Amino acid sequence: MTDRQLPAELEELLEKIMPRQEWMEEVQEHAEGGLGASLPDIWAFPSDSLLDAYLQVIATRPEPEVLGVLESLLIPSTATGGDHLRYEFFCQVASSEKPEDFSTYLRLESDPFVKRIVRYYAGVTDEPPREGLRWVLRLLPDRPRLALQALDVYTTANLWELSDKMIHALGDAEAIIRGYFIGTPATAVERVKFLLDETDWREFEQVVEHLYDAMGYKTELTPRSGDKGRDVVARRSDNDYHQTVYIQCKRYTKKRISSDQASSLGGRINQSEALRGVLVTTSSFEPAALEHARIDQRIELIDGPNLILLMNEHLGFNWPNRINQLKSSRPYSTRSSASSPEVGKSR
Repeated sequence: MTDRQLPAELEELLEKIMPRQEWMEEVQEHAEGGLGASLPDIWAFPSDSLLDAYLQVIATRPEPEVLGVLESLLIPSTATGGDHLRYEFFCQVASSEKPEDFSTYLRLESDPFVKRIVRYYAGVTDEPPREGLRWVLRLLPDRPRLALQALDVYTTANLWELSDKMIHALGDAEAIIRGYFIGTPATAVERVKFLLDETDWREFEQVVEHLYDAMGYKTELTPRSGDKGRDVVARRSDNDYHQTVYIQCKRYTKKRISSDQASSLGGRINQSEALRGVLVTTSSFEPAALEHARIDQRIELIDGPNLILLMNEHLGFNWPNRINQLKSSRPYSTRSSASSPEVGKSR
């Protein structure tokens, strides 16, 4: 990649991106498919390795090409199978003579979103009820952070209607906007600062959960309160060996982790099923805490630079470009690392 050329496979892939008009024709066919029709598959990078290959040279690519890739990743105005179910339900209560259905009808009839669904499926308009995201392109190149906020809000509002591949496509769009229009922090120090700037304490816990999930654990983020001294519970089984790990997350700027905090985690382990405990921080540890972990080897200490190394290894070097996914409760998974579109699959 030193010649800053795209791999031939990626070049070919970019040439095959579905044009917008073809996408809209498939959306229309979906709308006419009736109950149970599924939304046509959106385009996304078929593997993380191909996305990463593009991100490695993205700064050298012409802006029209980057905007064209983004347009293909961003969801157009559309309708989903769930919208058709809502339409069927509205028709059912509208024609019902049951008194209890009348209040439901009034509630649905006053909902602007339901009105758009009814108008669409009744043939009053050909404008799909669910707003798309391609207008985000108008925010680029001048307002990339507003564009990222729009992606985050849209995904949160429509999460249960989006397929895995759609979520990957939006994540890919986020990565490209960050990589091309904002830039990616390079050094460990810059990446720790980036984590502090981009996350609050709860979002930092979510990032750590995603990290351990990528490391092969089944993870659980504990409630905001009453977590009993554990922010993430990670479990892994290898043959007959079962391991439970309690993870505490400390999003500190300068404050260092004390020996008392390491000792407290050890006490939690004594009273639980956990075999190990991990203290993860964006800062560092006091010498007494390091000595405590040396003596009590059930305790693992991960400071800011070592956290960055783990994230680079297990989430990919370009993880900062996907930070919105990593810091939220949205589904996140690493696609196949294989470079071949036939091998790389969305989850």
